Order: sequence, then structure tokens, then C-alpha cells
Amino acid sequence: MLSGIPRSRGEVLLFCSLAGVCMTLPSRYSNHFHPEALIFVFYPIALYFLSWFYLKNIAKGFRLEKRSLPEVCREGDHIRVELEFSYIGDLPFTYLLVQDGFAATDILFGPQIQVTRSVLRPDGRFCVSYEVDVNRGYGNFQIGPLRIEVFEPLHFFSSEVEIPGTVPFKVILNPPVPEDLELEKENALTPLGDSRSTKTGSSLEFFGIRECCPGDDIRAICWSKTAQVGRLILKTFELDARPEVLLVLNTEATKVKGLGFGNNFKRTLRMAAGILSQCIEERLPTRLILPIGDSPEIVNIQPTGSGREFAFELLANLEAGKGVDLPALLAVAAGKAGPATILIVLSHTMDIPLEPVLDGLFALQARQAKAMLWALDDAKMIRFDAQRANDTMDKEEFTRRMGEFGIHVKLVPVKTAPPPEVANSISNSQKKQKYVQMLS
Repeated sequence: MLSGIPRSRGEVLLFCSLAGVCMTLPSRYSNHFHPEALIFVFYPIALYFLSWFYLKNIAKGFRLEKRSLPEVCREGDHIRVELEFSYIGDLPFTYLLVQDGFAATDILFGPQIQVTRSVLRPDGRFCVSYEVDVNRGYGNFQIGPLRIEVFEPLHFFSSEVEIPGTVPFKVILNPPVPEDLELEKENALTPLGDSRSTKTGSSLEFFGIRECCPGDDIRAICWSKTAQVGRLILKTFELDARPEVLLVLNTEATKVKGLGFGNNFKRTLRMAAGILSQCIEERLPTRLILPIGDSPEIVNIQPTGSGREFAFELLANLEAGKGVDLPALLAVAAGKAGPATILIVLSHTMDIPLEPVLDGLFALQARQAKAMLWALDDAKMIRFDAQRANDTMDKEEFTRRMGEFGIHVKLVPVKTAPPPEVANSISNSQKKQKYVQMLS
């Protein structure tokens, strides 16, 4: 696509053409026709034609031979991209502006690169490179196509050429650890006879009793309780280990708000990844309870590097839950919680059935688990019952009262996503004018 000449030069050439016409025609000072003045008319036309012909020929001679960049990186990484071109043409080119399509950035393009003929090698090839911050989000992207804006020597015209071809580029989650995250829990003994917790071992701290199973150590049989109930009863002891983390993730599809990487669902996944990253860093056994398909599932996350990659990949490909609400997820967590459990409930909205959710949290707290409720602050008031609009409470008051009951509530502020920037926010004429001014 050819664009017009800069206004200042166009005005000069137009003035020359008009002056030539005036000098050619008879006037009151001279009654004769002056054909020699036609040079002022034909000269600008010749320049127009030559510039256009020159640009049309050199714009077709560029080929992208290779685009080199890492296949995988993390969010926020600063990477370098190298581009190798070849130029095949009879006429030499003068100036280029090269800009690569880079969807993993906010502006969807890499920086503009100025290229002159001095970089051309004898074999007709040249290389350019640029650096960019990967800051758009996680997922799979396609880098490309490439745009080249070609200028002819007189800068009358410019031509924008798009070179097809893309390469895959994967960005994995790399979220910061959420603030106010406490992963410390003092182990407490369960009531006598409670055998649902898995946090048992062979320390000197008595944990509880349970019925003897095949393969148990008979040296731990509690003979007094065995005589009382008529069945073999085993004494269990508390495990010398760090606490276990249960992360309950509410992702109801009907409550997803917003678009792109700034919606509440994506933001919640990012917070979940930050929490899991800290758990793995502290080598805490962690279970993720979330809806997959139409049912709640329990996913064990190993506190290793491969466990981190598995967790981040799982969250990056996770879809919003359908048919599974938060009380159902808490019911699953109730069967896995014990006195050494840290329970973190993470919700992408405060629009939840609060009464059953609080009942589930109090039930888990009764098992001596440490309970926390984190949610995006997307409501003006806390509503306890969706059917009764007046049954509400101020958010600060709700947080304070839950703290008195031992349940830490954190309302994460909702950030308003900035409007998406248009890739071609600067018109071609503006870019060319800016470039010509830079050269002059």
C-alpha cells in the first residue's frame, strides 16, 4: 500500500507545477507562449513517477528467513527476538521500519526498528533484533506476522508490506505471592476417637485412637479401650510434619465477569497460582479442590519443581466450573481436613450463598482447621440470602465479625482493566511524518 508524500514537500512540488503552468501561458507582460517553462511542470511529475516505480520494485524484495526467540518463558520475562531477512532486488533499498507482531505484549507489537542499507551483507541478508517484556498474560500465543514500512530515497512515498509467518510462543504463569498469606498452623490434637484425619505418624505426641486394621503395629494396641468396646483399638500419634494446605477454588461459570486476562476468573486463577507457588516453596503438602467438568475433584500437588509446573499448567487450562457451587466444594474439603490443616477458600466473587458457605467453614473450624476466605471484592454489601435483598451487612463489619470467630476474611480489590490498546493506534501518515522528521 502506497501512501502520499509529506505535506511540506508536496506543497513545494505543487507550487513548482503551478508556477510552471503560469510561466508557460501568455500574460500581460509577454504575449508569447513559453514551452521551456514546461520543465517546471514535467519535473515534479517525473519525480512522482520515478519514486513510485522505485518503491514498488524494492517493496517486493524482502523475505523473512528466520525468527529466533525462546519457545517458553514466564510472565514478566524480558526476552530477545532476532529476525533474519534476505533482500533480493535490482535496486538498493534505503530506509526501513520493521515491526514484529507480538501478541504477548499489551500493545500486540514489538518496538519499531530502523534499518538502513549499511546492515546488508554481501549475500543479501541482514539481521535485526529487539527486546520486549512479556506482560500480556499466560497461554499460547502466535508471534507474527511481520510488518515492514519501506521508504524511497526522496521520501515522497512509503509502502507497508506484511510478511506472513508465525511461530508458537508459550507463556506460563509466574504470579507474585499474595499479600497477607500465612501458612503457619500449630498442630492441635483431635478429640478422642476422631480417625478421619490423615496427619498421623510415630512421634511422642498422642493423636487419637482408631480401630485396628490389617498390617498395623500390634505394639500400639490400646488394651483398655479394646476391653471396653470388644474390638482391637489402636493408639495413633501425631506426625512430626508441617501443616497440610487445602485450597478450595470457586470458579462458577455463571459468576464470571469481565473480558480477557482482567476478568475475575483469570485473576482468581492467578491468585491460586501464587498461593500454590508459596506452598511448594515451603514444601507443604497441598491439595487443590476445584470443579472439573460437572463434579468436584481433589488434586494432590507435590512440593517439587515438577509439581509446580503441573499445577500452573492445570490452572492455565482450567475452565470455569459448571454445576458445582462453593458449598459442594466445602463438603469435599470437610472429609480431608484435620487439626493440622490450613484451609484457604478462594472465590472469584462475593456473590455466593453465604449462609451454607459459613456453615461449611464453621464445620471445618470445628475440626480445628485454620480457615480463611478470600474473595474478589465485587459487591457493595455482603448478602446472606439471595432471596432476601434486605438481609445484608457492611463488608468491614462482616470481616471484623468473622475475625472474632477465628475465620480470616480477605476481600481483594477489583482492579478495572484498562481498555485494550489498538495495535495500529498511530496511522501510517503519522508514523511516516515522525520518521521523516527524525531523519531531517
